[in-house]
Amino acid sequence: MNMNTKENAVLFQRVSSQKQYDEAKLTRTREDAIEYANGGFTNFEGIEYDLDPTEYKTVGSAFKNDVRQSPEMLAILGKLERGEYKRPLHIFLASLDRLDRRQVLEAASSLNDLLKKGIIIHDISQGFVVGERDGSGRVGDSEVYRLIGALQTANIESVKKSNRTKRHIKQRNEKLRSGELKYIPGATLTKWYSHFDEEEEVFVF
Repeated sequence: MNMNTKENAVLFQRVSSQKQYDEAKLTRTREDAIEYANGGFTNFEGIEYDLDPTEYKTVGSAFKNDVRQSPEMLAILGKLERGEYKRPLHIFLASLDRLDRRQVLEAASSLNDLLKKGIIIHDISQGFVVGERDGSGRVGDSEVYRLIGALQTANIESVKKSNRTKRHIKQRNEKLRSGELKYIPGATLTKWYSHFDEEEEVFVF
């Protein structure tokens, strides 16, 4: 890498459904990405990047859909092919499961296809980086194995998060049925108030 020239980077963000779309959370992720591009946050290499301010946000399940075919990813790839982005192009993600949440080997195959286009993938939550620095798209076995390992870790964390959410919902519903909690509608956040000690409980999913 020419240390006098920052390489191109973009932030790709995905939420599973419109119901889960949280602009404040997406803004926080961009703030983390800006810090990462400036050599901070989990950027353990300390390399700075030229982060495009263009917003690439997509809504859709990565279980069911190939995120590579989303309008946002097609726009990124189109700019790469036209030379508007130079290779290697660095794609920042809040986590690897933002790109693909299918079975690990299927996900690795689709992400490997992106690597072959001269893309380097960054999971900025972990500081994980995979891809060839020369932008050639030549992906060695070691990079593929690293990607598979990282996808396995991301999938495990995703399952844990889903189970925690389901457990919180179950506990909340049990408290509602028992009368311990009362739903107060019309708030910015979903809020539940305890009848017994008037302590406010806020659940954010």
